[in-house]
Amino acid sequence: MSVATLARDIGRVGRYRAQGVEGALAFSVRVCDVRQVFGRVDYEVEPVDGSGRCWVSESSVRLVPLGGDQ
Repeated sequence: MSVATLARDIGRVGRYRAQGVEGALAFSVRVCDVRQVFGRVDYEVEPVDGSGRCWVSESSVRLVPLGGDQ
C-alpha cells in the first residue's frame, strides 16, 4: 500500500471497538496518523470527545464513509 493511499485516512472519523474480558467498548475516534508495520496497517487515534492518543489496528476501526465525515 502506498504512502498516499495510507494518508487518505488521516483526519477521518470512525468507531473504535475494543473487546475486553467482560465485554466490548466502542466510541468515536479521529485518525491522527497511519503506519504500515510488517504488512499490517495501524492507526494512531484520538477520541472525538475526550483526550489522549494511541496506536490501534486498522481492523478495530470502522471509518465513517467519506460523505459522512464531519
